[in-house]
Amino acid sequence: MSAGRMAPDFDRARRTTPARLDVGRAGSRPRTATWLAFQRDHAAARDAVWSAWSPAFEARLVGLGFTIVSSAAPDRAAYVREPPCGRRLAPGTVLPAATRPAWQVVLSDGLSPRAAEAHLERLWPDLARHLAALGPLGTPIAVRNGRVAVGDAIGAATGADVVVHLIGERPGLAAADGLGCYLTWRPGPTTTDADRKCISNIRPAGLDPAEAGATIAGVCRRIRAHGGSGTDLVL
Repeated sequence: MSAGRMAPDFDRARRTTPARLDVGRAGSRPRTATWLAFQRDHAAARDAVWSAWSPAFEARLVGLGFTIVSSAAPDRAAYVREPPCGRRLAPGTVLPAATRPAWQVVLSDGLSPRAAEAHLERLWPDLARHLAALGPLGTPIAVRNGRVAVGDAIGAATGADVVVHLIGERPGLAAADGLGCYLTWRPGPTTTDADRKCISNIRPAGLDPAEAGATIAGVCRRIRAHGGSGTDLVL
C-alpha cells in the first residue's frame, strides 16, 4: 500500500481513538506535550483508584432505591492491597429480604468509583425499565469497596436468576471512568470468572450509558433463555 493511501487511513484512526498514535519524539525522548499528557492521564488513573463515592452520590443512590452495604475491605488501602476482602461482604451485613427475583442488580465502586458517579444515573432508568419488563427486579444493592465476586454472595442470598453487576473498571491511560457490567446466571460459592459474561467500556466514548441499558437487558434475556452464562453461552 502506498504512503499516500495510508495517510488518510491513519489520520482517520487517530480521530476515532484516544490511543497514543504517531506521537513522535524529540531526539531520543518523547515530546514535552506527549510527556505531560502521559503524566496527566497517569495521575487521573491513580486518583480514580484511590477515590471513593461521595456522600452526595450515595444519597442519590438511596433516592434511586439502592441499599448500600460494604465489603469486608474497611477502606481503599485494604481494598487495593488485599483483593479477597473486596470479594466478601462485611461480617454482619444485612441484605434486603430474599425475593427470588429474576434480576438482581449490584453496583460496586471497583477500581474506579468515579465511573458509577459519572454514568449510573444515565444508565439506570433504561436498565431498570428494560429488566422490569422481562421479570421481577430485586432491590438494587450498592457495595462500597466491592470486587466482581461480591455479587455472587448477594445473588445466592437473594436467589436471583441473573446477577447484573455494574462496577468501575480498572483505569487505563486513556479512560479512567469506564463502567463494566458482569452478568452471572445463578451465582454461588462455586462460581468462577468463566461463568460470567461481561459488557465493558460503558462511558460516552465507548458504549454510551444511555444506550447500555437495552444492551444489558438483551444479554440478560439470552442468559435466562439459555439457562447459563459465561463460556457456556455464545452470543
